[in-house]
Amino acid sequence: MNQQTPFEREPFPSTSEKFPPWENMGFERWWTTVKGMFVAPSDFFSRMAISGGLGRPLIFGVIGGSVGGIIAQAYSLISSCVTNQQTGQFLIQVALIFLMPLLMILSLFLCSGTTHLLLKLVGGARYNYETTFRVYAYLTGSLGLLGVIPFCATLLCLTWGTIVEIIGISKAHQISIGKAIFAVLIPTLSCWGCLAAMVGSEQGLGGIIKLFLF
Repeated sequence: MNQQTPFEREPFPSTSEKFPPWENMGFERWWTTVKGMFVAPSDFFSRMAISGGLGRPLIFGVIGGSVGGIIAQAYSLISSCVTNQQTGQFLIQVALIFLMPLLMILSLFLCSGTTHLLLKLVGGARYNYETTFRVYAYLTGSLGLLGVIPFCATLLCLTWGTIVEIIGISKAHQISIGKAIFAVLIPTLSCWGCLAAMVGSEQGLGGIIKLFLF
């Protein structure tokens, strides 16, 4: 009996245009990519190219993630001015704005690498690391724009982002939702734990509320 190989999926859909549209570059294609990720994430990641290099997905993720992160930090700075926050904390927030693109790059590689390793542990990495990275890059570049929402931006990104991430990993690697949940939720819950520990130890309940509002 012929066994089905894990690489029967085409690197690009059999059309003249690569998918997502951003693979062909251009502002209009950037917006079409963002809209497609928000409106129909299941279809988006089912059609997403799983090869072609890390460059364009990385640029997409850094642009969208940085814009959202910078705007979110700007809201936090305004809040700091209103509440007369200490100078040291104010300077840290300013530094984060300038470092945001670098932080986005590090985050993309770290998060996608962790998830891909966990996928391997449960036999869910049907395709190579680039596939997982592409899911994270297009997810980050699209959902990062939620940072423009002045209230609950972090909460929206973590909740809706986790759901879409599970869908994306499942569709891109063509695996069960269960395996995708395992690979996604462990690092996500770890992040939640770290945030709760840091915010709880330094600022208490007020800090947690502020974290999710800005």
